[in-house]
Amino acid sequence: MINQEAIDEARDSIVDFIIQRRKNMKLTQIQLAKRAGVSTRTLQRIESEKYIAQADNLLKICYALDCYFFFAEKENDTPVLVATDDLFIAIQKRQKKTG
Repeated sequence: MINQEAIDEARDSIVDFIIQRRKNMKLTQIQLAKRAGVSTRTLQRIESEKYIAQADNLLKICYALDCYFFFAEKENDTPVLVATDDLFIAIQKRQKKTG
């Protein structure tokens, strides 16, 4: 079973990635929030680590940052990364239909 410290470290890594990627793309929090379809307040709270992001918000933010979300499966205690390409493609198709 995963302990809380490992969960906190993973969350911190995700937040650090989001902040660094946003800055590398020269986006303000306001610009990224608009691109992602989340409120600026939500993004600010995620970045300040005062809020545990919902999966849908993380997916929207990753999509807006042109990045993929990965999951790791354990196989004989060895993590194996699995890309969520199908999920990402489904999001793109849905946005084309509604956008």
